[in-house]
Amino acid sequence: MGFSYRNAVQDFLEKDNFYLFVDLDAPKSGIENWFKKIATENPNKPLSIPNNQKKNVYFMIQEMEAWFLKQPECFEKWGISEGW
Repeated sequence: MGFSYRNAVQDFLEKDNFYLFVDLDAPKSGIENWFKKIATENPNKPLSIPNNQKKNVYFMIQEMEAWFLKQPECFEKWGISEGW
């Protein structure tokens, strides 16, 4: 929070065993375009996420956002069931 998405990606790339959560603002089919965008939108500072780190990038899509906002109590139930 508080970072631009490019700063968040840079921070993610510099750390081990981190996860990046991205607001995709597109349907699920737009995920690959997001990776291309961050690699090409600033030619002087390309950000390329290696394939082995892509598994640690999670995308929020519009349907998920609406569900989370509508049912926040589900997070608490899930956390309790997972021992958190």
